[in-house]
Amino acid sequence: MLLGISHLCDEIQRSEVLDLSTQFQKLFHEFNLQYFAGRLPNYKVRVVYDIAEWAGPDGDFGALATHQPELRRIFIRVTDRLPPMATVLLAEMACLISDCNPDRYREETRRLRKAGAPIECLKD
Repeated sequence: MLLGISHLCDEIQRSEVLDLSTQFQKLFHEFNLQYFAGRLPNYKVRVVYDIAEWAGPDGDFGALATHQPELRRIFIRVTDRLPPMATVLLAEMACLISDCNPDRYREETRRLRKAGAPIECLKD
């Protein structure tokens, strides 16, 4: 019985929250048009419980999101803490558009703030 419960817990941790994934996929398209002039290619956005499952061996397991540019996928961890999940999505999009270069990323987040994007919770 204990093995079955452990297996079920593992399955839940690896699973996707389909309703939220659908919502955030739409949000990706809206943000891409509104804040990035459609410059980002189409990414599949998946909202998941455990980001470590998708971050890979070198990933930040405490992260709220990760992306896989080669597969055009963004993973966002389910959370109710700050920053809000929409801000996390924008941060991943900013990282992608800036090739994850720290200086260009900071410039991009500043540009997004000036454009009125909901990214105010992020540090420069």
